[in-house]
Amino acid sequence: MRSPCDTNTLEQIKGYCKLGGKDVDGKTYVERLDPILHGKTDRMKRVARRRYLEFAGQTLPENLKLQTLLEHWVSRGILHRLWKIGPCHKCNQHYFVATLNIQRSIMCANCGHRINLPAEVPIGYAVNRAVAHAIREGLTPVVQTGRFLKGMTDHGFLWLPGVKYKMKDVFGDVDLLASCDGHLVFCECKKLEGTPGGAKVWDDVVAQFVETARVAKSCRGSLVVLASRVSEYPKSVQRRLKRELGSSIPYLLLNREDLEKGYRPITRNNLETQLALGDVLPTPFPEKPMSRSGGPRTINMGWGVFTS
Repeated sequence: MRSPCDTNTLEQIKGYCKLGGKDVDGKTYVERLDPILHGKTDRMKRVARRRYLEFAGQTLPENLKLQTLLEHWVSRGILHRLWKIGPCHKCNQHYFVATLNIQRSIMCANCGHRINLPAEVPIGYAVNRAVAHAIREGLTPVVQTGRFLKGMTDHGFLWLPGVKYKMKDVFGDVDLLASCDGHLVFCECKKLEGTPGGAKVWDDVVAQFVETARVAKSCRGSLVVLASRVSEYPKSVQRRLKRELGSSIPYLLLNREDLEKGYRPITRNNLETQLALGDVLPTPFPEKPMSRSGGPRTINMGWGVFTS
C-alpha cells in the first residue's frame, strides 16, 4: 500500500482524504470573517473582504478546493508537482518525472523502451523530503496546534516549535511555545491516534503535561495546551488533570476535530463564532497593556532572547 508521503495523483489523494467528489470540509478564511462583520453595512462587508483578500493573497489559498490547496502548497515549497508517465507497453510500469519535454522521445526509466504519451498526462504531488521527514517525526499535531492558536488571537502571534529549556539542573523541551496577544502559551503535542482510554501511555502524557504546566507557571505563562489527534480524552485523564492543575493555571485540551478544523465553533452572544483567547483565560485580554510585577519575563530561544 502506498504512503501519503509518496507521489500520488489527485484521485489517489482524494481517496486518502476520503473526499469523494467534495471539497475539503470547513469554511474558507474569507467566510470566517462573517461573524466579525455581523451587523455591518453591505459596503463595509464588501470593502473588508476585498482588503482581506489583498492582504492574505500571498499566504492563504483562494478556496478549499483540493487542487487549489495542492497548488498553493507547491508555491510554498511544501509539495513538488510531477508528471505521471506510463504505462510502458513492455514492462507495464508507471513512474513520475519532475520535468517533461514533449519534443523528445520519452524513454522508460525501468526497461529503456520508448513510451508513447497519451493526450493527457496525469499530475502527481509529492511531499518535500524535509517535510516528509518532519511529518514522520510528529510535526502534524504541532503545526495544527500552531494554526489553532493563531486563529484564537487578534493582535499578534509568534510561535516557536521544539523549544529546549534548562531549569536549574533539569533539561527538557516544550513542543510548542507561542506568544498570543502578549500571552505566553506552552503546548504539549501528541499523535495518540487510536490509543485506547486504558493504555499505559496516558500516564506518561499526564506526567509530561503537568511538567509543562509547571514550567509555564515558572515562566509566568498564561495558558497550557494539550493537543492530540484523539477523538476525545478519557474521563480518567480529564479528572487527573483537573486534580493536578486545578485553578493554578488555565489549560485547554484540543482533540482531533479541533486540530483538523483549525478552530472550535462556539456560540457567543447568540452568534455562532469560534473559540478565542479571551474565552479560556480568566479575564479578557485588556485593550491597554497591563503592568506586571516582578520585572520583565525573558526566554532564551537559542537564536535570540524574547523579553516581555
